[in-house]
Amino acid sequence: GHRPLKAEITGSNPVRATTSDTTSGRFCPGPHVRVWLAPALPDSAAQTVSVLCSPPPFETCGEGRNCHGGAQLISVLGVDAAWTDRRPSGVALIRAGLDGLWDCAALAPSYDSFVELAAGNPVRWQEPTTTPGPGPRELLAAAQRLLGGERVTVVSVDMPLSRLDITGRREADNAISRTFGARGCGTHSPSRDRPGKVSTDFHQSLSRLGYGLAVDGPRADSLIEVYPAPALLCLLGYSYRIPYKVSRTLRYWPALGRQERAERIIRNFNGIHEGLSKVICGIPPFVPRLPYSGTLSSLKRYEDALDSLVCAWVGARYLEGRAEAFGDDDAAIWVPTGAGSRASSRPLKTVI
Repeated sequence: GHRPLKAEITGSNPVRATTSDTTSGRFCPGPHVRVWLAPALPDSAAQTVSVLCSPPPFETCGEGRNCHGGAQLISVLGVDAAWTDRRPSGVALIRAGLDGLWDCAALAPSYDSFVELAAGNPVRWQEPTTTPGPGPRELLAAAQRLLGGERVTVVSVDMPLSRLDITGRREADNAISRTFGARGCGTHSPSRDRPGKVSTDFHQSLSRLGYGLAVDGPRADSLIEVYPAPALLCLLGYSYRIPYKVSRTLRYWPALGRQERAERIIRNFNGIHEGLSKVICGIPPFVPRLPYSGTLSSLKRYEDALDSLVCAWVGARYLEGRAEAFGDDDAAIWVPTGAGSRASSRPLKTVI
């Protein structure tokens, strides 16, 4: 039968959780999670066990979080952040369910549409995304509404972040490129201007809201930097970067016409969606169907949404203790554990 469990994520900002299901979850306690039987066993009988356990709800009085003595859901806000304020940013919100699975609570191709979704207005995927939109504070407030008033546990962002001013490549960028560059997943070089103020403002806004930039962990109330490209290698088991970036279709398939390139991108979108649906439940079927009659550029919003889901998934892996940091004490890019190993040499099945 089911016996109550107690779980604690260790770190400077601990998370304490209770659950009654030890068998059906996908949430895997990592090395920072201690799980023991309670209350039937005394404290002296506490022991670490390797089981799949359900992570929600929890309560904590750590810095940056109000403690009211009630239960709180574990959740991750994934943001595929644009490096300029002239481009939209995809947003995904996932939460850990009582069955131990991660659920998609919300998904949108821009800050604007995410805030509208929290207000009860559905995402209109066919409409152009707008910029500039709401800021990080409004984004977190919208996520909290979607969580029924609960605070987001971790914010996971695809954008260079640092405790120092970013003026060029960081050790985090170089470490990722050394490990994944040969597999097509080297990082872009940040500069003082890109992402520049966008990154600084986002980081400072999250800091004021109580989220500290994490270069180790896992812990609650963390802001982490992630990179979807190597994460997808881990998720889908491929040895080389997946061709799904809308702006690079001519580089991927120079001999094909625009319509054929659009259809290949959509097929690869579907492959990523399928992979994500195995680790996150309830992702809406938002990818366009084939045959596709729209423009190639309008597919960018679906790419951004997929990337935000990948960001959220890496945040979940971070909380599970199954992600590793590439970088130093000032900046780190988090990648799922195992992404650095060459899992497979097979080509992406949708690429001819």
